[in-house]
Amino acid sequence: TGDAEDAVLVCPHCLESFTETQRLWSISNGRWVAAFPERKDAGFWINSISSPWVTPVEIAQKFLKAKDDPEKLKVWTNTY
Repeated sequence: TGDAEDAVLVCPHCLESFTETQRLWSISNGRWVAAFPERKDAGFWINSISSPWVTPVEIAQKFLKAKDDPEKLKVWTNTY
């Protein structure tokens, strides 16, 4: 609907939406898996959806404020 208050995280496999409790549980109980375990040093990338300090609603609100301004959208893309 374009309303940030409706933002939820959806499982890409079963298409079910996560409650905030389920999202936070997943963050706390997940595990890091190296794509190249044979390498000496592992590097990881993660976006703000996996942060316990930012909700999907807050991420959506920031996106809606940035989406029509290319510079702000670039900052949003690189930080969220």
